[in-house]
Order: sequence, then structure tokens, then C-alpha cells
Amino acid sequence: MKNILILFLVLLFVGCKTQQYIPVETKTVIQERLVPVEVPADSSSYFALLECDSLNRVFIKQLSESKTSNVTESFKLKNNQLSVNFKSQPADVKVVVRDSIVTQQIPYPVKGDTQIVFEQHWWQETFMWIGIAFLILIIILIIIRIWKSKI
Repeated sequence: MKNILILFLVLLFVGCKTQQYIPVETKTVIQERLVPVEVPADSSSYFALLECDSLNRVFIKQLSESKTSNVTESFKLKNNQLSVNFKSQPADVKVVVRDSIVTQQIPYPVKGDTQIVFEQHWWQETFMWIGIAFLILIIILIIIRIWKSKI
């Protein structure tokens, strides 16, 4: 019982004060920029069906090719030899990229004088002082009771 009374008295006199924080802002900045992206070199493929005539000369019976737009080619059939040359250049393409930069500040506690936002009315202060006097009276009665129980 004694321990509970002591704990109760300690809790009565403990007060808490909240810390005040400066409000923070969060800003988002969106920037657009052009980024060069390199497209790798392209290729092409050929399929040719070659036949010989009665004089042993080679001629192309059928030709099919597939290529992309970035490829230039040339082919020759001369003296029974087929030569295919192709060239492709890597291309640089500009791509629009949107960057979002979020700036956020961490709030920090403010020390020093604080501004009074709400001032108590006279009747609130009166009740506060009556409550303090009542607590002091209870503490005095508890101390007297503990003191008399020891004697």
C-alpha cells in the first residue's frame, strides 16, 4: 500500500512538456531533359538461289533480303562470284526524360521562448489553484497518517 501511495505521489508531480517543431515543406521539382541514347549498329541478311546455265555461268534465280532502315548495302555478281557489302552506322536518338527531384526538410525542435496561444480564463485559473490546494492537503494528510502509524 505504501509503495502505491509513493508511486501515486510521484506521478502527481511529474509534468510533460511537448516540444515544438518547425513545420517542413516538401517541394517536388520536375525537370525535362534530352538524353542521347545510342542505337546499336543494324544488320541485314540475304538468301540467294544460284543456278548455272549451259555455259556454266551463274545467275540468280531467286533473291530475298531483309534489312532495317539504317542499313545500306550493295551486291555484285561478277565472274561467278557473289559479293555482298553492307554498312550500318550506330544512331543517336534523343529521348525526353523527366526527373523528379523531391526536396524534403526534416523538422527540428525549437528551443527558447514560446508564444502563448491560449490564455486561461479567471475561472480556469481558480479551479487550478483549488486543485493544487486540494493536492497539498491530501499530501499533508498522507504524511501525517504515515507519521502516526510509525509512532
